[in-house]
Amino acid sequence: VSTQSTGSVLFHLQNPYNLPDLNTHRMNGLNALASTLPATKPVAEYLISQFYATGVSLQQRLDVLDVLIHAAKELSSIKINKVEDSPSDKSIVVVSPPRIGKIVKQQKIRKPAPIPQKNNFAAYVGDFFYPLAKSYDSSN
Repeated sequence: VSTQSTGSVLFHLQNPYNLPDLNTHRMNGLNALASTLPATKPVAEYLISQFYATGVSLQQRLDVLDVLIHAAKELSSIKINKVEDSPSDKSIVVVSPPRIGKIVKQQKIRKPAPIPQKNNFAAYVGDFFYPLAKSYDSSN
C-alpha cells in the first residue's frame, strides 16, 4: 500500500458514528506519514494538492496546514520550547535604606544566548513551502 493512498484515506476519513478520539488518531496518522522519510515528499505533495482542491472543507484545509507544520517541526529536529507568559527582561531594583523610595541601581537579568542548532528541514523546504505558495494567488 502506497503512502499516498494511505494519506488519502486518512485525509478523507469521516466520523459519522462519533467515535471517541478518531480525529486525534487520524491526525496522528497523517503527522506520522508526513514526517517519516522517504514518504515525506509524496504525502506532502498530495496534501498540498488537496489544500487547493475544490470541494474540500475549511476544516480539512486547516488539517493540511497542521500536518505540514507538525512535519516541518519533526523534520527540522529542533526542540521548540514553549514561550513563558512573563516578560523576557526582568528587572531588579535595588533600594538603599537611606534613600527609600528612590531607585539607586537597576539591573536587567539577561537570558543566555540560544545555542545554534542545525535545521534539517532545509533539505525538505522545497517539498513543503514552495508548492503551497505556488498556487496562493491563483484565481481558483
